[in-house]
Amino acid sequence: MQSDETLRNETGRLLDDTCRGRLTSRHPRELRPHAAYVDICGEPSELKLNAICKRDASWYEPLVVTTGGTILDGHARWTIAIRENRSTISCIEYDLTEEEALRVILDRHRETNSLSPYCRVLLALRLELELQLQESARRRKAREGTPLSSNLTKQERTDVRKEIARISGVSTGNVTKVKQILESAAPEVRLALQRGIVRIHRAWKWRGFSAQRQQEALLFYTSGKSVQKVVSRLIRQHVKSEEPDLPTIKTLAQLLNRFTGGVLEEKHVIVADVPGHMLVVTRELYQSLLEGSAE
Repeated sequence: MQSDETLRNETGRLLDDTCRGRLTSRHPRELRPHAAYVDICGEPSELKLNAICKRDASWYEPLVVTTGGTILDGHARWTIAIRENRSTISCIEYDLTEEEALRVILDRHRETNSLSPYCRVLLALRLELELQLQESARRRKAREGTPLSSNLTKQERTDVRKEIARISGVSTGNVTKVKQILESAAPEVRLALQRGIVRIHRAWKWRGFSAQRQQEALLFYTSGKSVQKVVSRLIRQHVKSEEPDLPTIKTLAQLLNRFTGGVLEEKHVIVADVPGHMLVVTRELYQSLLEGSAE
């Protein structure tokens, strides 16, 4: 199996030695995400898109793509370009197969940690069959003349799992846990894993729960994180907020003030990027709401 350094070197060779990148301009609709990326990662979050829109310098960074139009890096910028009906977008092209493209996508996102570990493992698992064939061929060559079974041995399966872990940048234990999570995780938990809201180990501990109990555990966990964010924000009152500047925040504050006597300001309303529909209030606000509804 390859070391991390070997993996980086091989990925680098894909982009440098076998083909030199060519700077060009492409129409955004000529490009597309890798099929596995679409299935597993979905579209970039609105928070990420808004953050990129506020950084004009991001547009000077070309997308990294294959000559066939598969996006290797820059999915959020591509999404914005499509929404804004841009006619062209700067790209660096490389001549790669879809399998090579997937390896490069994993390596770039592993270095920047821009995809959740769960998504990286799922992407790496798309290479599992290829890795199994490579491992069997390697061992067959090492033991020429010895009859081999067509099935992978236990050692070969272990080595393939290690390789998947290296490619995705996680432990071998997390590779196994992701496979077990896929068997019983509720859709809401999978979405939270995809967004990086919940860690693999936590979701793995919930795998034996019913779907309803998993949803309750997720709600309890994300609610606690939201309260922690509120406390942190109150402590950082003079620090510029990173929360989205949404028009609905003002509307929501006005709506709640019908029952609170006008105690809420826009800065008291926080939008948390968590799955599901919920409203978290402080005990003091809860009392204000009760008093307002009783009048």
